[in-house]
Amino acid sequence: MMISIDIEYLYIVPAIRRLVAEEFLSKGLTQKDIAKKMGFTPAAVNQYLKKKRATKVRFSKEEEQIIKEHMDSLLKGESSMKMLIRKVIKEFEQKGIVCRIHKSIEKTSCDCLEGIANENSRNRC
Repeated sequence: MMISIDIEYLYIVPAIRRLVAEEFLSKGLTQKDIAKKMGFTPAAVNQYLKKKRATKVRFSKEEEQIIKEHMDSLLKGESSMKMLIRKVIKEFEQKGIVCRIHKSIEKTSCDCLEGIANENSRNRC
């Protein structure tokens, strides 16, 4: 059984990257520009955009909105992809989203405390 940090690293972070790449493309950025802003190679960005990476997790509209709210600072060069991911993951943990995604990936008797920001709840999955 995986713990929440495994779910974050293996599934949620790549899905965040995919969504960010897709959003930047929709704003008219080239794959080369997207790669530069995200700190990845153009080939990696291409794989996210062609859905060859990060296809297991689908975000709800609310979850997508959380990610999009943090993207402006990345687009303006005021933040890094690492900072964006840290902020989004923290918010996902606080709202119980990590647990929801964990349950969708792995059959588990996860006893996360939905919506409660509690350090102990982080590793209960």
